[in-house]
This record gives sequence, C-alpha cells and structure tokens, in this order.
Amino acid sequence: MDVGAAYNSADQLFTASILLKNMGAQITQYDKESGDVPFDIQVGIATKLAHAPFRFSMVAHHLNIPKLSYQQTNYPEPTNVEQTPEETESLSFLQETLNHMIFGVEFVPTKSFFLRGGFNYLRRQELKLDDSPGMAGFSWGFGFRIKKIHLSYSNVRYNQAGISNQFAITTRLSDYFN
Repeated sequence: MDVGAAYNSADQLFTASILLKNMGAQITQYDKESGDVPFDIQVGIATKLAHAPFRFSMVAHHLNIPKLSYQQTNYPEPTNVEQTPEETESLSFLQETLNHMIFGVEFVPTKSFFLRGGFNYLRRQELKLDDSPGMAGFSWGFGFRIKKIHLSYSNVRYNQAGISNQFAITTRLSDYFN
C-alpha cells in the first residue's frame, strides 16, 4: 500500500508532498521464500517562479535508510589485489545526502507545453562507467496538451547500454464531469 499527502499553496506556486511507499508485507511466497517489501519514505517540494516560466523540484527518497551507498563485496576469490582506499572508505556526509536526492527543472512557457530535465545522483553513481560515464542519471522529456488530452514523452539514461523511452497519454476525469 502507498499513502501520500500533498500541499499546494493558494497561488499554486509551491507544492510539498510526502509519500510512504510499499507499506505492508509479502502475502504469498516465491519459491518457498518470503522477502521484505522495499519500504520507502519520500518527501518532495516544487516551486514555480512567479514571473518566469520555470519550476524547480527536489525529491528526497529512501529517507528510512540513512546510508544508500553500495559496498562491493563480490571480489573473486582468492585475490592478490589489494583494495584501493577509494573502495574501502565510506562516503562523505555530502555524498550520502546527495544519494537521497533527485533534482528537476521544468520549462513551462504555456499551459499547453513543457520541457523537463532531471538528475538522480545515486543512479549516476551506481550505473556510470568509470571510463565513460555518459549521461547516466540524467533524464529529460517534453509534453503538450491538445484540448483535454495530455501527451508526454520522457527519456531516462541508465547507462550507455540502457535507455528507457516512455510515452504517456493522460486526462483528468474532472475535465469531463463537473
């Protein structure tokens, strides 16, 4: 079960929300095994500039897990290669904090068109290639409205070999029933 709440300011320039995601327990077993549900607490804020067509957003995710950094433990055995200090050191407070953050910007010149871009620091750190990080962790998209229908496209870069393209068609029922 997911439970969320949102606040919109009266002038519609500021939004804040909280989401409790994946609350519950596994009902049926898979291969006679039960696992934990990946519970996640998320908090997000977005603000639109009053006299410019830009909206900025920030989402903090996995707030219930203080350290999201991944420690590589699957070194081949036996090994005669010593780990470098970068592999054994823990991350700084700033890096651990950034692991929880997703940043976004949106250009909204009209009510019927938008351009969006985003950056997920944790995704970039986990999926970039050391010698060629490319656009891992970055995403972008655009959308437009035709009457009561919203059409959107987004492109998410996981790494050089993994790109996700998504299309969406949405509408609001309240536009049809008053």
